[in-house]
Amino acid sequence: MNYEQFARDCCVAIGANTNEAQQLDTLVTVFTLEDSKAAYNPEDTMEPEPGATDYNPEGVKNYPSLGVGLEAFRATLENGAYPEIVKMLRAGDDASRVLASPEWDTWAGQPITRIYAEVLAEVRADRPAYYGRSIGEGVPPPSPPIEPPAPHVPEPLPAPDPTGETLPEIDIFLSHCGLGELEYIYKRVAPLFEPKITPELVPPQVVPMPVTVSQFATAGVAPIPSEPEVPAAPLAEENP
Repeated sequence: MNYEQFARDCCVAIGANTNEAQQLDTLVTVFTLEDSKAAYNPEDTMEPEPGATDYNPEGVKNYPSLGVGLEAFRATLENGAYPEIVKMLRAGDDASRVLASPEWDTWAGQPITRIYAEVLAEVRADRPAYYGRSIGEGVPPPSPPIEPPAPHVPEPLPAPDPTGETLPEIDIFLSHCGLGELEYIYKRVAPLFEPKITPELVPPQVVPMPVTVSQFATAGVAPIPSEPEVPAAPLAEENP
């Protein structure tokens, strides 16, 4: 079934067959702009009817037969929201006037009348092509392709700070280290990095401390002196 045939049946369903050419132009323009593939529902209505199923997540319906689809069209137009459209369709008003009604904005849920005027001009310029379009068969629109997740790219390590400022994360870490841990870090680990370490956070007994890690690595670190061993006092001899 094509747009023209369905539009003719719609005109009969709502009693709008006094000026068939204008009603057909009006309805085919609506069908063209909606471009619905829902079964027996080129006007894209969501009217509930027996046997109807959802065509899409928004609630547009597939109807099981031509009769059910026509009843849904009639019920939609006569639900009280479109009295001016119904009146002009039944009177056979010119399609351009019918499609200029602001009630179509309610129908579409957005300002649409200017677009209807443009589509009507296209329909009138090539009626055979637009009138001959097939109504939908209830095939839902294809789902958008699922894009694979982007590969994980690890964040790069922070670059050396040319401003001379320290890195707060390193300062905080060093402030919680003991002396033995600090000595190990400075001698083994710190030469691998270039950020500066705040000297004032280091306990005084570990200084003199060069300003930068690289200077510290070059200068070397003296081992922490160990406590000298105190010889044990000889045991006093017991008197006989």
